[in-house]
Amino acid sequence: MNRPPVADHEMWLDPGPRLPRRNWQRRTRLPVIVATTVAMVLLAALAIGAVLLGALRTPTFIAKGGVVVDCTSQTAEIPGGTPITRQSPVVIFDAAGGEVARTTLTGFVRDDDGCRLTFEADRVEYTDAGYLVRVGDRFTQTASASALQQGVVLRPVG
Repeated sequence: MNRPPVADHEMWLDPGPRLPRRNWQRRTRLPVIVATTVAMVLLAALAIGAVLLGALRTPTFIAKGGVVVDCTSQTAEIPGGTPITRQSPVVIFDAAGGEVARTTLTGFVRDDDGCRLTFEADRVEYTDAGYLVRVGDRFTQTASASALQQGVVLRPVG
């Protein structure tokens, strides 16, 4: 036999006494709104400041490299100029001709490829246009940012 569908019974509680008024919500509404607004304004100012600081700051890197020298004398002869030796100045210019770093040849490296006097310059501003590296008073060579980051090898002709 088929029975007709039976509706589920719903049970409701009888209404009870009225709940007490929540006066604390009325008392704290304005301070909560003010504190939240101040916090959001400070957070927005901090976010805008971080974006502007990051957008306005030019990224920098450490430029490294070496000049190929004679292993015995630790010098490189430059036609018409003074020889490149340890403590010779190294100046790095950007594509516009502005000086971006100044240092000296300080280290000496001997390996299978020969000998090099090395330099390192901190906080070189990054540019895609390339750099001109001047060693001593006459020797110059162009280099890219990636070559300077990896350690460019400069080979004077002489």
